[in-house]
Amino acid sequence: IEVFHRVVSSVCILLSKDELVVLLHSCTLAACDKVKQSADGSIQAIIVFIIRRGKDLREADVLRTTQSLLSSAIALTDKHSRQEVLNAISCLAENTNHIVVFDEVLFVAGRDICTKDITRIRGGWAIQDVFYVFSQHKVLATLFLEYILSILHKEPVATNDSEKGEINSESSADDCILQATMFALNAFLRGGGKVGKQAVEQSYPSVLSALILKLGGLHGLAELGRNELLRSLLIAFQSFCDCVGDVEMGKILARDGERTEKEKWIDLVQEVACSSSVKRPNEVLPTCVILSKSLDRNQRAEREAAAAALSEFIRHSEKEPALLEQMVEELCQHVTDDSPTVRSLCLRGLVQIPESHILNYIQQVLGVILALLEDATESVQLTAVQCLLTVLNVSEQDAVDPILISLLVRLRNLQISMNTKMRSNAFAAYGALSAYGAGSQHHAFLEQIHATLPRLILHLHDNDLSVRLACRNTFQLLAPLMEVDGLSSLLNKQYFTSDRRFVLNLPSYFCLVFHFI
Repeated sequence: IEVFHRVVSSVCILLSKDELVVLLHSCTLAACDKVKQSADGSIQAIIVFIIRRGKDLREADVLRTTQSLLSSAIALTDKHSRQEVLNAISCLAENTNHIVVFDEVLFVAGRDICTKDITRIRGGWAIQDVFYVFSQHKVLATLFLEYILSILHKEPVATNDSEKGEINSESSADDCILQATMFALNAFLRGGGKVGKQAVEQSYPSVLSALILKLGGLHGLAELGRNELLRSLLIAFQSFCDCVGDVEMGKILARDGERTEKEKWIDLVQEVACSSSVKRPNEVLPTCVILSKSLDRNQRAEREAAAAALSEFIRHSEKEPALLEQMVEELCQHVTDDSPTVRSLCLRGLVQIPESHILNYIQQVLGVILALLEDATESVQLTAVQCLLTVLNVSEQDAVDPILISLLVRLRNLQISMNTKMRSNAFAAYGALSAYGAGSQHHAFLEQIHATLPRLILHLHDNDLSVRLACRNTFQLLAPLMEVDGLSSLLNKQYFTSDRRFVLNLPSYFCLVFHFI
């Protein structure tokens, strides 16, 4: 064997580039020779040629050699011979342009997945073995993982036609590559051993963010009835959980992974982010940096996934003030996104700024709430009202005073909504603002109360119980500011909470109103 290697090495040095390519191609064909010694010798010669002269190969030569070696690996059923060919493929990737090799391997994998039953291939699916070899290679493991993640980050999963429910040939080809990419990631996570696990640990933020973004994008396709890609992703995601030892995250995915309703998968992403934050607090910063940039993506579902994750991660960023400032800036910037879901999630994220830092950003948060109270989408308006109720618990007078009247006016407009949640929350927020009514805006605040009071009294008998309770509570909060004799004692009487007595005494309420207006 040593003599053989010396002879091959000597010949290799003497070959021109063109002669090298011809001889390399001849050896790859001989790798499937029926005589085992001849086949093994050819493979060993290939490895020597690649190690010694790999840098002299053009991209086209690398591609052709990769194709030939893959064909040999697929044709061989003998485990030892196939393993030798796989070693030659990894040697080619290590000593030449690894991207060309990876591209061809992934292309063949996608073709096989979409045209064959890979579970019934005699001798096992050779391409899966290639993935295992890459993931266990000390040099190639990190390169191959980075390559997989780059495909997941950039590969489109939907075209204009597929968003309308149509599937064209281009999107089908993309689906095959994406299937192959997720299969490769799963193989990497399952079969990488210590080398592969170390690569995953080092790239944890990139892997998690890629999986989260694709989780959003593929749920968008699943809503159109195309579930196969989502299932492949969930398998890879589960493998990731097993690889990094996050049992809780795995349980979350197993429970709700295939729920395609938007609210459900948004909740799923947030739970995944929460689990990651608790398990690996040191990875929050790099993960958020990646996801913040993803808010500018073209695909709506991926932006929604990024916003959902960030709205949860922000709760765990109190030890990273620089990151928190960056996240607040990004969330404020994207409350104008064309997706109502992104707008709502960005606002919810702002409201979940850690309590120890919230006062530093309270004016920004209130400004966003004020703007979204007039949003064109009712669900976003409702989110804004609910977030206002939350943030008023920690807001100081100076922060609320400049926009107090604007808040009251916009809440009045929402109190006539047909949505009972909107009405009850709008009245409740109106009452919560009473805590700021005694400040510099006191006179203007009283004018707003007078304008709202008739509506408030009428809705004390609203058809919905939650609205009635909100109105009663708001009435009691506003009463001390009205400076009307006997009003507080009136509200404390039993019939104030009685719907029947309320109807009988409705004229008395209006007389009271007009008396002090």
